[in-house]
Amino acid sequence: MTIEEIIQSNLSKSDKMRRLFDEGKTRTEVARLLGVGYGFVQNVYAKYNNRPLSPEGDFVFDRTFGIELEIIHGNKVLLRNAIRAKGIACEIEGYNHNRRTHWKIVSDASVSGGYELVSPVLKGQSGLEQVRLVSEALAEAGAGINKTCGFHAHFGTDDFKDKISVWRNLYINYATLESDIDSFMPPSRRHNRFCKSLKVRNWREKMQNAQSLIELEKAVTERSRYFKLNSQSYWRHGTVEFRQHSGTIEFEKIKNWLFFCARLINLSKAERLTCGGQRALAKLLDNELAIFYKQRKLKFERR
Repeated sequence: MTIEEIIQSNLSKSDKMRRLFDEGKTRTEVARLLGVGYGFVQNVYAKYNNRPLSPEGDFVFDRTFGIELEIIHGNKVLLRNAIRAKGIACEIEGYNHNRRTHWKIVSDASVSGGYELVSPVLKGQSGLEQVRLVSEALAEAGAGINKTCGFHAHFGTDDFKDKISVWRNLYINYATLESDIDSFMPPSRRHNRFCKSLKVRNWREKMQNAQSLIELEKAVTERSRYFKLNSQSYWRHGTVEFRQHSGTIEFEKIKNWLFFCARLINLSKAERLTCGGQRALAKLLDNELAIFYKQRKLKFERR
């Protein structure tokens, strides 16, 4: 059967998904082709032939998270209404760091000509579905990005908040992979005063020797939040923040970075990397993510 024949067939949606997986389609492509939510596709994919999602076993995206999207647009009301039209609660507010149960559009001095869209606390596949709908709304409303924009991802830390060993590993692992991560980020996000490098002088020694999170922050970031990995958000929100990603309103980019960071947290609960490169990335990425970030790297190499 051709792709079109699969889509138009009388097969169940789950069977159509399996056929499309066999044709090499990614989960994002399958969701788009069949007009279904990504969470539905993810569940079918995870059960399909008991296929493992990563070398370390099935990866389940069930950590709480939140996102901040810096965007360019001339009309906050239009943006808010477009998001509300998707069934997502959204409000326009002044600049603040307060948690809400709704999405909020706030001002951001670091964004030239735009705003920041901040999610409430989300979780797992239902959270991803909200992100997908918001991404659609932003595209339909004509939102864009420029080089001043970033995408920040927060993750809950309830399962390791008191464990300095995990925080040390997380800092060390991100720094160890930093060159690899830089390779699939645009130049504007490799060296940026709002997301500085973790590779400060004697970084590995400083990270290994820290006996508390505060000590770790003092030694590496001088307790500034403007680093690629930011643990200052822990003291305010109980989260760890990843600040390096470039601005985007594309769901696939957002979702894949969320998966990358969540996998890095999971890895850091059990392992400390000694070197970067493909072998280290193989500990993190399933085939779909590996292909995605390889393509991103090639894209920036050609520029």
